[in-house]
Amino acid sequence: MNVAFRLDASKAIGTGHLIRCLSLAHALRAAGAQCGVVGRRRDFDPTPRIAAAGFPASVLPAPDQP
Repeated sequence: MNVAFRLDASKAIGTGHLIRCLSLAHALRAAGAQCGVVGRRRDFDPTPRIAAAGFPASVLPAPDQP
Protein backbone atom coordinates (compact mmCIF):
# COMPACT_ATOMS: atom_id res chain seq x y z
CA MET A 1 0.00 0.00 0.00
CA ASN A 2 1.23 3.50 -0.85
CA VAL A 3 0.16 6.40 1.37
CA ALA A 4 0.76 10.11 0.81
CA PHE A 5 0.12 12.63 3.56
CA ARG A 6 -0.78 16.20 2.61
CA LEU A 7 0.93 18.44 5.10
CA ASP A 8 1.12 22.21 5.31
CA ALA A 9 2.69 23.65 8.44
CA SER A 10 3.45 27.19 9.46
CA LYS A 11 4.19 29.22 12.55
CA ALA A 12 0.56 30.37 12.56
CA ILE A 13 -1.10 26.95 12.28
CA GLY A 14 1.53 25.04 14.23
CA THR A 15 3.14 21.65 13.84
CA GLY A 16 0.61 19.40 15.55
CA HIS A 17 -0.59 18.07 12.21
CA LEU A 18 3.03 17.26 11.31
CA ILE A 19 3.53 15.26 14.50
CA ARG A 20 0.25 13.36 14.06
CA CYS A 21 1.00 12.57 10.40
CA LEU A 22 4.47 11.25 11.26
CA SER A 23 3.05 9.08 14.05
CA LEU A 24 0.51 7.59 11.67
CA ALA A 25 3.17 7.16 8.96
CA HIS A 26 5.37 5.22 11.40
CA ALA A 27 2.47 2.91 12.30
CA LEU A 28 1.55 2.36 8.65
CA ARG A 29 5.18 1.67 7.72
CA ALA A 30 5.35 -0.93 10.50
CA ALA A 31 2.33 -2.57 8.86
CA GLY A 32 4.11 -2.66 5.48
CA ALA A 33 2.96 0.56 3.81
CA GLN A 34 5.19 2.93 1.84
CA CYS A 35 4.58 6.48 3.12
CA GLY A 36 5.56 9.93 1.93
CA VAL A 37 4.63 13.54 2.60
CA VAL A 38 3.53 16.25 0.17
CA GLY A 39 3.11 19.91 1.10
CA ARG A 40 4.06 23.54 0.70
CA ARG A 41 6.78 25.46 2.52
CA ARG A 42 5.56 28.57 4.21
CA ASP A 43 7.26 30.37 7.08
CA PHE A 44 8.24 26.98 8.52
CA ASP A 45 10.03 24.20 6.64
CA PRO A 46 9.01 20.74 7.94
CA THR A 47 11.23 18.91 5.42
CA PRO A 48 14.19 18.31 7.81
CA ARG A 49 11.89 16.80 10.45
CA ILE A 50 10.21 14.58 7.85
CA ALA A 51 13.56 13.43 6.48
CA ALA A 52 14.85 12.74 10.00
CA ALA A 53 11.83 10.49 10.52
CA GLY A 54 12.85 8.54 7.41
CA PHE A 55 10.13 9.59 4.99
CA PRO A 56 10.43 11.23 1.58
CA ALA A 57 8.98 14.72 1.20
CA SER A 58 7.81 16.45 -1.97
CA VAL A 59 7.40 20.22 -2.01
CA LEU A 60 4.54 21.71 -4.00
CA PRO A 61 5.03 25.02 -5.79
CA ALA A 62 3.59 28.13 -4.19
CA PRO A 63 0.09 28.97 -5.43
CA ASP A 64 -0.27 31.86 -7.83
CA GLN A 65 -0.89 35.10 -5.99
CA PRO A 66 -3.20 37.63 -7.71
